Amino acid sequence: MPFLAPSTDAHRSKVQLSAAYACYLGGIALSVTYWPLYFEQSGLSGAQIGMIFSVATALSIVMQPVVSAWSDAMGRPVRMLRAAFLWSMAVPSALLVARGFWGFALTWWITGLMSIAIVPLLDASIVRTVGALRFGEVRLWGSVGYGLAVLLYGALMRHQSPFVTGYGA
Repeated sequence: MPFLAPSTDAHRSKVQLSAAYACYLGGIALSVTYWPLYFEQSGLSGAQIGMIFSVATALSIVMQPVVSAWSDAMGRPVRMLRAAFLWSMAVPSALLVARGFWGFALTWWITGLMSIAIVPLLDASIVRTVGALRFGEVRLWGSVGYGLAVLLYGALMRHQSPFVTGYGA
C-alpha cells in the first residue's frame, strides 16, 4: 500500500503540497460561500457584494502574473509562497473590524493582491517537486479541501444566523 511506504523527500513534498492545496481551497470555499452572507447581513446590497468580488477578480488578472514574475525574479518561489499564505491568513482578519462597503471591499481587494499568486506558485512547486505526471494527484486535494470545508462548516452552522455563519467563516 502506498500510504505505508517509507517516507521519501518526494513523498513528503507531495503530502505537504496536497495539504497546502486542501487548506488553501478550503479557506477560499469558506470565504466565497459564506462571507457574502456576512456582507449582506451587514447592510451591503447585492450590487455591492458583486462589486467586491468582481473587482477582486479583475485585480487577480493583473496581479497573478506580476507576483509570479516577482517570485521567478527573486528565485525563491517557496519563500514567496509562504509570504502569500501568511498574507492570505493575516489580511482578511481585518474583516472582523471592517464596516461598510469600503471597509469590506478594501480588505478583500488588498487580500487578493498577494494571495492570488498561491495557486500558480503551488502549481509550479508541484511540477518541480513531484513531476507533471503526479500533478493531478496533488491538485485533487484542493477539491477535497474545498468540498469538505463547505460541507462541514455548513453542517456546523446550520442552526446559526446568516450573520454568525458569515462572520465565523
